[in-house]
Amino acid sequence: MPAARLSARAAPSALFSALGALLSQRLSGIGGLPAGQRSALVAGVKQSAGAVIGQLAASPHTAAVAAAAKQAFSQATRLTAFTAAAFLALGLLASLSLGRGTVSHQRQGPGAGPDQQAGPAGRDPR
Repeated sequence: MPAARLSARAAPSALFSALGALLSQRLSGIGGLPAGQRSALVAGVKQSAGAVIGQLAASPHTAAVAAAAKQAFSQATRLTAFTAAAFLALGLLASLSLGRGTVSHQRQGPGAGPDQQAGPAGRDPR
């Protein structure tokens, strides 16, 4: 599978995995937030791909959660960009190695058989 295609498949997975872990970690620092509610908030942010952050920021009761979600989403996006760049670099390195295995063929002159190679300027070397 080409590295670019692999990168395109891995990027969303890396984004949401990192987002879940980072947001859960940040929300654990907010006092008075039960584990069940924390899990529900993480799931909501992941399922909405961050769209719910604006709604959380609009309420003073969830402003701290919105700030944590913004920071976690930003950091997860940065990590995902680095992951995608690593896959692309891997693809570039793999494509550079493709040119090393080519075989050069000499052109055959007019009338030369498969076992006779043409000499300079297309003349038969005999």
